[in-house]
Amino acid sequence: MIEFEITALAAGGDGIGRHPDDGKIIFAPGALPGDRVRADLAPAGKSGWRTRRMERLADGPEREAPSCAHRPACGGCDWHELAAPAQARWKQQILKDALSRIGGFSSEMTARCEVLAPAIPPVGRFRVRLAVEKRRMAYHRAGSHDLVVIDRCAALAPELDLALQRVSVVLSTMAPGLTGISAGLSAGRDRVALRLHYDGGEMTTGGVHNACKLLHDVEGVEGVWCEFKGKTISVGDPWLSGLIATGARGGTYGVRAGNFYQADPGINQAMVAAVIDAAGALRGKRL
Repeated sequence: MIEFEITALAAGGDGIGRHPDDGKIIFAPGALPGDRVRADLAPAGKSGWRTRRMERLADGPEREAPSCAHRPACGGCDWHELAAPAQARWKQQILKDALSRIGGFSSEMTARCEVLAPAIPPVGRFRVRLAVEKRRMAYHRAGSHDLVVIDRCAALAPELDLALQRVSVVLSTMAPGLTGISAGLSAGRDRVALRLHYDGGEMTTGGVHNACKLLHDVEGVEGVWCEFKGKTISVGDPWLSGLIATGARGGTYGVRAGNFYQADPGINQAMVAAVIDAAGALRGKRL
């Protein structure tokens, strides 16, 4: 085992250090800047290492105590223990590095990268995808295909978390075959919708439709849908409103549960507003 210090964060969430002998980069899942760790290593390509077993010897200055009972086993939140201001700062730095190293942008251009404040105060994630293991919802362990069964998730907006707790009760009565659930909460925090994920198997279209109906009957769930064997099966209204808005322009767009958007509607709105403001300077120009 070797000892080393974490000096940075990777785009995928891993901590980054350097091997004390060969200077190669080391990827350390779960480690944060300033942490001092001891670990066994495995090769990661030709130019780096990845930790296998790791022991944290000392905490970095911006590491906080976990507020979730499922940490550190659960890998759903890579930076759960990293202080919020540090998260924003590292996301900004990772973007700058990518624009410079991969995109070839100048330092003058990357210096213009700003951290956007949410347009709405954050209350937790408005969307989530969970695996289903033996009819119970679960997240993956960090860097693993193994699953961690959960009873609730502190990272979610309270309304979404409550609805999923009710969904969890119903899952135990359903036919096997469901492999995952994507869930979303509307911007007004008054509607929850689900997307179901199946791997095929012996499940029939009728069976999937019955599963959608069963979960649609859960209190707080307004719509359920699924893509199954080339068909879209839908019960209720799975569209969520207000998650993407154009700010002063007054427009809003609906998003179907399970599709991609930023997990915080305040960030969605801030990003759209920033793009509109930037585009305003180009009005009348052809790109």
